Amino acid sequence: MSQGSEAGRDRIFAAFAEFGLRRRGLLALIVLSLLGASLWMGRDMKIQTSRYGLVSEENAYQKRMIDFFERFGYPDAPVFVIRGGDEAQRRAIVDGISEQLEADPMFEGRVFGRLGAESIAEVLLLQEPGALAELREQMGEGVDLSSSIEKGVPGLLLAVEAQLLGGLDAGTAESGEPEKVDDGLRRLG
Repeated sequence: MSQGSEAGRDRIFAAFAEFGLRRRGLLALIVLSLLGASLWMGRDMKIQTSRYGLVSEENAYQKRMIDFFERFGYPDAPVFVIRGGDEAQRRAIVDGISEQLEADPMFEGRVFGRLGAESIAEVLLLQEPGALAELREQMGEGVDLSSSIEKGVPGLLLAVEAQLLGGLDAGTAESGEPEKVDDGLRRLG
């Protein structure tokens, strides 16, 4: 910095200091006036500490997220991991925790237990008894349906892909009925 700019800065600070020392009442009045104006202008200001405060309800994806939260609760809930003992002991502990939490009004309508698809896979396959036979018929003879099912959704999708590509390669792809195709895709989903 040059000598001139340092001297100018020093003079400005000296003037502020001198004003504060010589006119204390006027300085207090200015500070109180600025404080009052700030309070009056900020009276309608809302402070929100939620991380969802900046979410726009007009955005379709963010509205969908807010609807999910209203229906199922926020995903930042505590998780209990129960280990040890046998299955009956763990089940008893989970039931006890669930009863205590469900009794608390703060947790009303919340989900306290979930079953994964692996736990109920056999039941899902038998939900529509004819669906498996129909799937076998639609997949054709060249597809090993049992191994595709054992591999889960990725295995089924690979089998469908192989069937579609095989039909395209052979030039025998049938147009099919749109309703039947839609129904098959719905069931696959």
